[in-house]
Amino acid sequence: MNMKNPALCAVFLFAGAACAQQWQLPPTPEDLQAAYCFGLAKITLPADGGAATASRLPPPERKKYNAHIAQQQANFNRLQGYMAGRLGVIDGTGLMIASKQAEIDFNTAVASISSCVQSCTAAPCNCSNPPQIQAKIDRCKVLDFIPY
Repeated sequence: MNMKNPALCAVFLFAGAACAQQWQLPPTPEDLQAAYCFGLAKITLPADGGAATASRLPPPERKKYNAHIAQQQANFNRLQGYMAGRLGVIDGTGLMIASKQAEIDFNTAVASISSCVQSCTAAPCNCSNPPQIQAKIDRCKVLDFIPY
């Protein structure tokens, strides 16, 4: 029996039979934002938990840096938990694109700041992320868009 027909698929789903074609919902704006933030967190969270950088800082700055890394890790864990719960329900294509866009934006920001710093002739240099990328990054600082 051909289970690719959506009507037959629905009938067999209600009857409890397995269906060869799985229907998934499109991602919500919150899902796409979470995927973007997850991609960004994955890139920016130090692999060593920040230990190498922290060891080079004086104690007051080290304490602030460690608190920042702890918050970043907590956000990463929250995003990871949210995304894991959504992956079986929604189509992952948009999520992969959003996560990849975070990587592209991060690399663009790094290149932009590096170029600014290299061309800076007067101190202090006023280098920052491109505004459109900074706006996306800022939306990842507070995860209040995640429903749980």
